[in-house]
Amino acid sequence: MKLKTLTHVFDYEWEDVASASWRKYPTACRPDILSVDTVSRRFDPETGKLWTVRLITTSISLPGWMKAFFSNPVAYSVEECEVDPVQRTMLLRTRNITAADVTEVEESCFYTPHADDEGRTTLQQNVRITAHVFGLAGRVEALFLEKFEVNAIKGREVMVDAVKRVQAEMDDFVALYRLRMQQDAPFFMVQSDCIVVRGVYPTRPSPLSSGPPQADQVGRGPPFPALRRLGAGRPSSLSDVFVINSKHSTQTVSMRVLVHVLVIAIYCIRFFFCI
Repeated sequence: MKLKTLTHVFDYEWEDVASASWRKYPTACRPDILSVDTVSRRFDPETGKLWTVRLITTSISLPGWMKAFFSNPVAYSVEECEVDPVQRTMLLRTRNITAADVTEVEESCFYTPHADDEGRTTLQQNVRITAHVFGLAGRVEALFLEKFEVNAIKGREVMVDAVKRVQAEMDDFVALYRLRMQQDAPFFMVQSDCIVVRGVYPTRPSPLSSGPPQADQVGRGPPFPALRRLGAGRPSSLSDVFVINSKHSTQTVSMRVLVHVLVIAIYCIRFFFCI
C-alpha cells in the first residue's frame, strides 16, 4: 500500500473554488474524463450542507492491437462530496469501482480557506493505493502513484480554468441582472444544476428567460449519458451504480486479465533491456 499527501494553495476565495468544482468538466486538459453524472443529491436547509454522489466515467488508453478486444474501454469511479458553506469546507472522496479487486485507488480532496489569507484556498489531497497483484504489488502501486501525481497537476489547472470561467459567467450574469432591473423587466433562472455561491445554492445562471420557470423545468439535474450508454435509467441510489456495473462483469474480468498481462509484459521488457 502506498500513501501520498499533496498540498496546494489557490489564489481564489473558497466560495469561488467551491463553485467552480461543479463546473470542471468537460475540459480539454482531461479529455479522458468522458462524463460526470449526478447519482444523488441531498440538501439540508437548516445547516446549509449539501451532499452529492457522482459517477465519473473515464476512458482507458489501450494499444491499437488491443482495441479490437474492447469496444468501449472505460473505467468507472464514485465521488462523494460534502459541502458546508457555514464552516466553509468541501470534502470530496473518490474511489474506483472498475477493477477494484486488482487495484484500489482512494482519493480525498479537502478545500478550506487559507489560514492566513481569506482570499486564498488550501487544498489537501490524499491518496491511498492498494494493489492486489501477486509479486508485483509494489511496482504496480508505484506506477499508479506516478499517474496520480501527474493527474493532480492537471487537476489544479482544470480548477483554475473553471474558476475563471465561473467568474466570467457571474460577471455576465450581474451585468444582465442590472440591465433587466433598469428596464424594470422580470428576471428568472431555470435550474439545470447546482453551484455554491457565497454559501448559497442557487441555480446555474443559464439558460435565462424573461418568464417564470415551468414546473417541469425546476429541480431537474444534468442528463446521465454514461448511465444511458449502459442501458439503464436514472439511478435512485448508489447501489444502482453497482448493479449497473455488475451487468458488465464479463468486460471487467477481461480488464483484470489485461491489467495483469500489461504489467508483466512491461516489466519483462524492462528486465531484458536492462540486461
